[in-house]
Order: sequence, then structure tokens, then C-alpha cells
Amino acid sequence: MADNVDAVFGKVCDVFGFKTLNEHQKNALKFVIEKKKDVFVNLPTGFGKSVIFQALPLLYPCVEPSREKNIVIVVSPLVSLVKDQVSLLLSLGISATSLNNEASEADKRKVESGQYSIVYGSPESWLGDTRWRKMLTGETYKNSVRVVAVDEAHVICHW
Repeated sequence: MADNVDAVFGKVCDVFGFKTLNEHQKNALKFVIEKKKDVFVNLPTGFGKSVIFQALPLLYPCVEPSREKNIVIVVSPLVSLVKDQVSLLLSLGISATSLNNEASEADKRKVESGQYSIVYGSPESWLGDTRWRKMLTGETYKNSVRVVAVDEAHVICHW
């Protein structure tokens, strides 16, 4: 599988417009994909921490093509950053959305049915809305969530 993961890094670079991934990104991605273990990444601003979880929807179909859905859950308290990241991902062809009050009922049903590769939400959205808590325990998400990423954890004042 290691050769396959290394080969797919080129696809990630092509999609995101990078010449190469840095060693921190490669190591974290390999650890998640190959060892299926938790990873904590603490790097300065600008080192591409978000790319680690944003690249996963590109990697999983290549290393485990038999899986129908691969969903990445992102917990982020910064609403404006989430909007920017969702816009970027959509422009790159990666299906992404955020849980927010502006979403239509049809969009909410798409989230529930697992139609997005990356689903962002604030801690309040994930914990405070019974709809999303129930969704996470449903069959679609039980079978499809591959990673839960906490982005911008330094701004969370209470765990």
C-alpha cells in the first residue's frame, strides 16, 4: 500500500496546485491511511495542516477502491475560515459543505445521506443539534466516516 499512497501524492499536488507535499503532510497522511491511527499535527501557520485532512477524499478511493463512501468530519470553530475552505474545495472538485443555518432542507438531506466527502461544522453544530448527532450514529456515517479532524483547536476554550 505504501507505493500506492506515494503515487497518489502526485494527484493531491495536481489538484491543490502544489509542487510537492511537505514531509509533515506526507508522514501524517501515511500514518492515517496505512496505520489507521490517530494523528496530532502541531505546526505553525502556513505549513498546510488543513491539506492533510482535505487530501483524504482524493487518497481513499485510490488506496481502498472497494469502499463506496469516505467521509471526513471537520470540527472547526471559525465560521469564516470554514466558508473559505469549502469554497476552495468545491473549486477543486472536492465535495464539501458546512453545517449552517443557511442550508436548505434539501442540502441538509444531502449531508445526512453522505453525499459530501468533507463535512465541516462548529463544535456547537455537532454537539448542539440533535439532527447532526443522530446522523453521526446512523448507518451511513457509521460505515463511511474515515476521519474526524479538529481544525483550529487552539481557539477552543473548553473541551
